[in-house]
Amino acid sequence: MHVGLVVLLGVAIVGVVAATREPRPRDSVPLAIDGVHGNWTVGPFVLDASTTIGSAGGVLKVADGELAGLTLTVPSGALADGTTTTVEHAAILGHSWGAAVQPVTPAIRIEIGSQYSERLLTVSVPLDLSTGELAMGLYVADDGTLEGMPLAGGDQRMLDVATRHFSTWFVSKYLPSELPDEIYTGYQMARDNWQFENNGSFVEPNGICAGMVLTSAWYYLEHFKNIDGAVSLYNQFDYPHGPSTTGFDLDDAHAYRFASMVQSDMAGWVGDWATSFRQARFTAAQNWQFHAFRYAMYLTGEPQYVTMADWSRRGHAVLAYGATMGERLVQQANSSVWHAGGELWIADPNYPRQLNSITFDAQTNEFVPYSTALRADGDPDAFPYIGYGAKSAFANWPQIATRYTQMLDGTIGAGMFPSIIVYQWIVDPATGAGNWYPTSNPVVEPDGTVTLGFTVTGLQVGARINAFVFEPAATRYLDDSKATAVDSSGTGTITKVAVVSPGLAGHTYKVVVMAEAPAGDQGTLEMSWVDAIPLEVTAPPPPTTVVTVPPTDAPTVPPTVGPTTPPPQVPTTLYPCPEQCPPGILGVECSLHCGSISE
Repeated sequence: MHVGLVVLLGVAIVGVVAATREPRPRDSVPLAIDGVHGNWTVGPFVLDASTTIGSAGGVLKVADGELAGLTLTVPSGALADGTTTTVEHAAILGHSWGAAVQPVTPAIRIEIGSQYSERLLTVSVPLDLSTGELAMGLYVADDGTLEGMPLAGGDQRMLDVATRHFSTWFVSKYLPSELPDEIYTGYQMARDNWQFENNGSFVEPNGICAGMVLTSAWYYLEHFKNIDGAVSLYNQFDYPHGPSTTGFDLDDAHAYRFASMVQSDMAGWVGDWATSFRQARFTAAQNWQFHAFRYAMYLTGEPQYVTMADWSRRGHAVLAYGATMGERLVQQANSSVWHAGGELWIADPNYPRQLNSITFDAQTNEFVPYSTALRADGDPDAFPYIGYGAKSAFANWPQIATRYTQMLDGTIGAGMFPSIIVYQWIVDPATGAGNWYPTSNPVVEPDGTVTLGFTVTGLQVGARINAFVFEPAATRYLDDSKATAVDSSGTGTITKVAVVSPGLAGHTYKVVVMAEAPAGDQGTLEMSWVDAIPLEVTAPPPPTTVVTVPPTDAPTVPPTVGPTTPPPQVPTTLYPCPEQCPPGILGVECSLHCGSISE
């Protein structure tokens, strides 16, 4: 079980205890921030710079005027050849967002010839801030809604923002000390996050954390908060082929694919993000990153995407849904001292039933490295690189809506995941001869067994595949196949025997297929989720038409073989809240949700 305390690694500082000097009462519930509402009035836009940038990339810099020194950097592969790229500005004549918004630039409009670039773009904006002031780029929607832009660097003289798209935007300055000590967006664990763990899938074997975070945030903002009567996400999209089996996650087929495909959609810019974000850790003080979360949540009332990387530069994503300020007890080598700081309250896809936070130490102006893993089934590691990822700057937000529609109609991931055909070995009692028949309704044999074969295509040569048959309630599996190698055509075959109990006919069982996906960025083959399909067991006569199909190792009589390989671990207990909750949001969530997320 993952421990919710984070660990600070280093020579002298070895850990942190998330405690405060004056605990907040447990019955005091923070109100969710609704965000800042308003709009602005701008003058006519004036062209500042224009050039043609092709697939090789390039730089567009404003030479003079109010935006003098603003620089757009376009990497190779970001734009199509012959793309006209322009920078324009307009005076901000007034706004009604209140004192929290203080523009330090005019309105900025950058055209890149498409809605989203294929790679991550960086814009450097000259600033003139006073001591203690920070700044953030803010998108402005047509209705005046604000959205933060990710930081790629920042100091009192220059702000670097990273994004894949542009709408009209500007830079606002702010003082962190003027923000509330408690900021809460209303997002709740075990209600608004996914119910399954981030164990990757065939198309994304290293993990689907970013896809889970983005789809969770998208659903919360576009459905749960935006549509009257909408149902929350947790457990809503459980097993799509039959009765719900909450607490068993391997059958959440459409949800797995939804998160996997959104993760896959992001693959093109991950390398660019990694480069700019890691550089930002050294070019921008980490307090810029921490307070960016607070400022964005205060302005928008929305959870924010968190990017992080471990010491080996491997990435992970979580969702920040609240922040609190207060002193933290930091344990040093031989003593413990109180440091000013804060917490980001996060939903980590690795631990869907657990409350977690990332600690910020205001004395060192650094995040305490957060302990998690690349996949939920992996070894925990320290993640020292923590960065503000905003909402739609990295991910193609409208495309998530398309993927959601595909999830609802069952077409999500078609052509990306391997195809599975189920066969049953049936013996003719008159002749004793047997053969394989394709089926979605296997027949119970007189001896109480069902012998199944599986053909899985679209695999990596040399990989292995497994299949597990679970009873309808998914509380136990009936049998599992031995790992089977994939042949030179990318096809794997599995011969399987399920020994069943009386009353099998008339029930729908579940087959979960696991396979080794293509090698990930570490060059290893991960055994990852492929699909979960239903098998409705019936008792009619067997089919009469023989179909020539694999497997080639078909038994001549139905064997009776018990389980030979342990199945994936199915959680039987949920994670409890800490015995003594730290104050602020964690304490509130424990008091509100312990009964629903622990036993």
